[in-house]
Amino acid sequence: MTGIILFLSLLNYNAWTKYIVDTFNFNVWGEFQAICFVLLMALSAYLLYKTINMQLNRNIIKTLSIKGANFESNIEVFKESTESYFDKYLNDVIYLFDKCGADVIVFEDIDRFENSSIFQKLKEINTLVNNRIESKKKLTFLYLLRDDMFLSKDRTKFFDFIVPIIPVIDASNSYEKIKELLGQQNVLEMFDENYLQKLSLYIDDMRLVKNIINEFMIYHNKINTINLNTNKLLALITYKNIFPKDFSELQLNSGLIFNLFEKRSLYIGREQEALTIEMQALKSEIEKIKKESLVSFDELEALYLSKDLRVNGKTIDSFNSRTELVTEMKISGAIIEELYNNRYYDAALDDVLTSIHEKTEFIERKRYLENRLSGDFEHLESQISDLKEKQSALWFTKIGDIITEEDIKNTIYENIIGETDSFDYIKRNEYYPLIYFLIRNGYIDKDYSDYMTYFYENSISISDKLYLRSITDGTPLEWDYPIVNIQKVVD
Repeated sequence: MTGIILFLSLLNYNAWTKYIVDTFNFNVWGEFQAICFVLLMALSAYLLYKTINMQLNRNIIKTLSIKGANFESNIEVFKESTESYFDKYLNDVIYLFDKCGADVIVFEDIDRFENSSIFQKLKEINTLVNNRIESKKKLTFLYLLRDDMFLSKDRTKFFDFIVPIIPVIDASNSYEKIKELLGQQNVLEMFDENYLQKLSLYIDDMRLVKNIINEFMIYHNKINTINLNTNKLLALITYKNIFPKDFSELQLNSGLIFNLFEKRSLYIGREQEALTIEMQALKSEIEKIKKESLVSFDELEALYLSKDLRVNGKTIDSFNSRTELVTEMKISGAIIEELYNNRYYDAALDDVLTSIHEKTEFIERKRYLENRLSGDFEHLESQISDLKEKQSALWFTKIGDIITEEDIKNTIYENIIGETDSFDYIKRNEYYPLIYFLIRNGYIDKDYSDYMTYFYENSISISDKLYLRSITDGTPLEWDYPIVNIQKVVD
């Protein structure tokens, strides 16, 4: 406003002078115009300085456009370049920190970017801001970081002072905290202690422990109308907190866990095929035993005797069969000689028999002969019977008893248009072994849906549901437990 008045006074000096004289009866000296000019120039210089300063710091003017009757031109005040966003907006960032009036700026979760160059840039900003601050007060940058953000001693280059934070819990002591929190909720006695110890090996964060316990209590109080297994419920809540995306997909019948259980029939088929091969091998062995024509071990050893021997001075031609030679060779004091380079040399009985017994064919035939001579096929037939029962029971087997870690690693989902999802974001996760532990030990099983939502008593009653749960959990009820709707339970 002052600048405008001074400017108008210079443009209309005579009118202003006459107005002041007529109004205030005051004589205006000629020097007044000079004073106004000086003040106007000073004010103009100040305004120009502030404008240039704002332009340098905040890039207010990007482009100037000049238009005429016959031409038009655009002038880029700051040309585009390949500089990074950090460099491009550096002045804005410095201006922000310069004007924030804070003593300390706290940076949290920067380590999630997995890029140490960020700290180099922030250190430069901190230095630039402190160099521009006129007061003695300096701006301090405080970082909250994980230790593994840096691979070596490089972190000392970025920070002036490092304060270590001792973790409240890790995988080695989380069991005690889990017990403490469950005890505070008066539910500790519901859990198997050995299970809690194993589960705690996969939990290493205090916030995670608290949230798992809190969510467990909510689920337990809301959906525990059919006597849910608390170990399984805690397992599912733990899985929900560590893999929330896959848990959400599980509710929509998709994701890693859902696809594992969808392929249960494939795993059962694989196990059945393996058992079938084993049974065929046993049947084949029984057939070979029955077809074995030899009647003695001497006869078997004679069959695989390949050396040209002389026993008590008699060659093979002096015996009616090779079996007689082997029999006489085993008589105490028998003199055994072996033909070598057309000459006979003394040979030891043990060496001759060892050369026979080491042969793979001999070992196999000896087993057949032993079984034939004993006439005992029952143990082999019993094994076949056991394998058949095991094969029939596979459809009632928990997936944890037939699945392998390789099955989980190789699980891939393919939709109807050929798009695939290998769930790498889970398999690369440091908590991935938790999934194998929970499934392999039956804590997440085919009844997982009972632990995810409410049970509504419509076609089947709660008592019948409890009966079915006792079957899936392997916890038998009393022999006279009442079943309301037998047909529905059977179906």
